[in-house]
Amino acid sequence: PEVADSDAAPGETAPAVSTTSGEQAELFATPEGPSADTPSAEAGDAPDAVTGPQDLRWATEQLASGIIAGLNRPAGETPSRLRVVEPEGAPRLRVVPPREEESLSRPERMTFEEIANRLGARITGERSAQDSEAPPPSEADATGEEAASVPETPAQDLPLSNGLRVIETGGARRSDARSPERATLDRLPLAIIVFRGGEALYVNRAALELTHLHDLGALKSFGIERLFEDGLPTSAGPVTLARSDGERIPVAARLQTVPWDGGTAALLSLRELEAPREETAGLDITTRSLAARISELEALLSLATDGVVTLERDGTIRAVNPAVEGLFGFSASDLAGRHYGILFAETDRIAALDHLSGVIDGTASASVHEGREFKGRAANGSEVPLLIAIGRLDLDKDDLHAAVLRNMSRFKSVEAELIEARRTAELASAQKSNFLARVSHEIRTPLNAVIGFSEVMMSERFGPIGSQRYRDYVADIHTTGEYIMSLVNDLLDLSKIEAGKLDLNFTEIDLNDIVQQCLAIMQPQAGQSRVIIRTSLPTSVPKVVADARSMRQILLNLLSNAIKFTPEGGQVIVSTIFEPTGEVALRVRDNGRGMTESEMQLALEPFRQVATSQREGMTGTGLGLPLTKALSEANRASFSLESALGQGTLARVTFPPQRVLAE
Repeated sequence: PEVADSDAAPGETAPAVSTTSGEQAELFATPEGPSADTPSAEAGDAPDAVTGPQDLRWATEQLASGIIAGLNRPAGETPSRLRVVEPEGAPRLRVVPPREEESLSRPERMTFEEIANRLGARITGERSAQDSEAPPPSEADATGEEAASVPETPAQDLPLSNGLRVIETGGARRSDARSPERATLDRLPLAIIVFRGGEALYVNRAALELTHLHDLGALKSFGIERLFEDGLPTSAGPVTLARSDGERIPVAARLQTVPWDGGTAALLSLRELEAPREETAGLDITTRSLAARISELEALLSLATDGVVTLERDGTIRAVNPAVEGLFGFSASDLAGRHYGILFAETDRIAALDHLSGVIDGTASASVHEGREFKGRAANGSEVPLLIAIGRLDLDKDDLHAAVLRNMSRFKSVEAELIEARRTAELASAQKSNFLARVSHEIRTPLNAVIGFSEVMMSERFGPIGSQRYRDYVADIHTTGEYIMSLVNDLLDLSKIEAGKLDLNFTEIDLNDIVQQCLAIMQPQAGQSRVIIRTSLPTSVPKVVADARSMRQILLNLLSNAIKFTPEGGQVIVSTIFEPTGEVALRVRDNGRGMTESEMQLALEPFRQVATSQREGMTGTGLGLPLTKALSEANRASFSLESALGQGTLARVTFPPQRVLAE
């Protein structure tokens, strides 16, 4: 190749690298700007000015094309010398610095500086030779029809930077990989691959580094088509390059046709595209995540039934959700910028603002954060009961607080109904208890007389009755009187328990002693019913704190029910046990018919009976188990039933560890 100045006037294209094939690769532009006749860079010609990586890359590609064209010159046309032609008044070479945002990478900048140094050195040497040896210009030169010629300078005498020099071939062109042209291609920062028919003919060093291949042979073995997942690129643009180690990277590709070894070949230039930095990618992901989170929160606030008010430190309303608009009748634009106190009735406004100040200053008690009730004021002047909780929004810049407002109108209505229902129930219960107590007292006095006189008549203390039938009548009167007295006593005890007026004397008692006392009372009834009573009373069971009289009544009721519902020949087992959990239990088990789940629930209701008695004529009042349960709970113990049809029933009274005395 030869370097020559053009005959262009000032303001037109500056010197270019010229080849014998007629192709040029323009590297620099004049200070005055592009000529009107200069083709655009998009058409493949020189750009108006070398101002950025894209133009420099175009220049590099054109330079590579020119060098390759030089490699393919016929042997007879090989020049052995370089000459420089520079018309008078031609502008000096000037490099237009790239814009900061399009600056080159360090390897690219160093490479192009090396090319500029080489060209500048050649031009300087030729200019010196021209000034000292060139003959006067001919008439043709004066008319501009033919360029002035200067004596040729041997290529090896031209000064080159970094020890590079043009190799004199003596008319024979070197076409091996170590020729100056190919050496220049190897030094280009742009990856270049020359191929024909899918076979690689040449690859420079940058392309080997980009593809992670060792040499041209490795590229031939690997195959050019395998470098691209979507096939060889057919137009300029970004593609995905598959390296030999399997890594995929984005690259910018450009394909063009160049002469090569007496024919044509395809020149593929590749440039690695910068992948997004991890910090930027992470920031983008975080931004999208935060945006999605904000959208979710906004949707939740719009769907919330409770009002949410965002407040500044001075109580100014910044924003409200739709629930606030429906609660007070104000629009969001009406409330924005107004003071928080506008939402409250005059009677509660000061208290509500004190509540807000306490939360903002951090002086509010913990109960305040759980919510306080105030009377709100709607746009129409009506009062709205509110439950308000205030908290600080954890934001970096703004000291904001959020108030959550719940409309308590429905809750207040339900609360009033419940209070009224409870008052009515308590009044009815008190009236029932008073009635039962009064009736019990009124009945017990004459009933005691009936029972007492029947006992006197049965003993014939004042003389014989005479007739046996009279004696039987008196016995029936006495039995019925005792039954009625038992019923009255149960009613009286139950009414006292419900009214909370049952007098209990809590002392330490031994459950084993209580069992022995009750067995002595119930043994005749068990013998009459032919039911065996067995006991299991370990001496290791500790004492408990309870009322002795009520405990005897509990055990008598349980024994009476067990005997009543156990067939002849059956057995009842009474036991006490000290549980590993520290509890003490009193248990009464029978092997009678048993009960279903629904029958057990029925048996625990007052005046309700389960028709499963094994004795004809033996009916109860329906107060035995309900009274037993009530007395157990009055002694701070729990009462439970376990039963199944055909497996009998187990009644259990359990004292918690707090009611058990340590040994």
